[in-house]
Order: sequence, then structure tokens, then C-alpha cells
Amino acid sequence: MSRVAEKLSRLASVDSEQTELPLHTPHLRIARPPLHKKKSRQKPSILGIVLVALAAMGAGFWHGLSARAEQHATDLAPSKPNVAQLLLDRRYAEAEVLLNEILTSDSQNVDAMVNLAFVLKQKSDFASAERLLKAALELNPNHAIALNNLGRVYAAQGQWDHAVASYKSALTIEANYADAVMNLAAAYEALEEWGFAVAAYENFLQLNDKNFAVNKTIQTRLRRLRSLQTFSLNRKGEM
Repeated sequence: MSRVAEKLSRLASVDSEQTELPLHTPHLRIARPPLHKKKSRQKPSILGIVLVALAAMGAGFWHGLSARAEQHATDLAPSKPNVAQLLLDRRYAEAEVLLNEILTSDSQNVDAMVNLAFVLKQKSDFASAERLLKAALELNPNHAIALNNLGRVYAAQGQWDHAVASYKSALTIEANYADAVMNLAAAYEALEEWGFAVAAYENFLQLNDKNFAVNKTIQTRLRRLRSLQTFSLNRKGEM
């Protein structure tokens, strides 16, 4: 092995624990639909009117007791976390139950589909995640987060060319989408396209100027990639 090739090999061996970043963020703009449908209004019967009148006579006595009982029940009832909070807390099993419940009520809820695909990706069920994201994109082709997350599913399977295409599509829709820029840089790095990777990471630093911890990691990675780029060009010159 030549000196340049040895240097390339050493520079390419990046410690994954130092460079792994949370690139696959879930889409959190989601509203849980009501579980019960409104009943159709019916005209009251004569018997119903009589019963209401009788009930009204005792309303003064029962009102206070009923209000206190209702307040007590409200105090005891535990609050249900929403899907966004469950995803942020990494309570994926609970989130999956709620998302399936949402899709049972509304099978074309794109946000729910994107979030469920995120959960499935976390479970390494890449085939199901890919199928769900593609279905979401059929309903909304301009869903940048779905495109970004589809790229992550491809990347998890080593399909880097497909990943690059998905990230680029996401950035066509939302040019300043920092997660997609970061993912694109990582994909180019995996493909050993050092120049494109450097440009994408530099773009990410401009978009992500407030997260100093992440930026420090990226700057370290950039120094290594620039060295790789230089030695790669030198190697081509020797051939």
C-alpha cells in the first residue's frame, strides 16, 4: 500500500460514536382526530320533554353534587400524552398504538403515516417504513419531511444513490431544510464524493448556526474530509 493510500485509509476510519448525529427527526405537526363521531340530532319526543321538565325541578339540588363529582373525576383522570410527546420521549410502542388508531379513523392522514414510518424505521422494519412513506408521498408529493425520512430509510439499507435522490427532492421543496442538508452530506461521504460532502456540510453549518455542539462535530469531520479530498486528488495525480 502506498503512503497516500495508507493516509486515505486512516482518514476514512472515522469514529462513529463521535460523528453520529440525530438526523432523522419525526414530523410532529399532527393532530389526533376525535374518537367518537357526532350523533345526528333528533327531534325530542313528548315523553322526553316531560322527563326533562321533571329533571329540571330537582336541578337545584343535583347541580352542586354533579359539579363536584365531575371535578373529582377530572382530577383523577390521567392526561393522555400526544403523539409528538411520545416520539420525543422515544416511547415508540405507545406512539405506534396511537398512530395506528389515528389511521384506522383517517386512513389518509399523511402526518400520521410519516410518523408511523418513523417508528417502523426505528424498529428496523425498513420495508414497511418505505411502503408507508411512498403512500404518504402519493397523497402529498411535496412533503419534504417524508422525502427526507425516505432517504434515511434508503440510507439504513445502504442504498445511497436512492438516498441522495430523496434528500435532493426534499431540498427542492424546502431549500433550507437543515436535516436534509446534513443527510445529503452524510450520503455523499458514504459514496466517497468528498467535494460534494464538504460543500453540503459547509451549507449545513450556515443553516445550523445555533447548535454549537453539533457544529463542533461537523467542523471536525470537515477537516478530515478536506484532507481526504486533497489526498484523493493527489492519488489520482499519481496514477
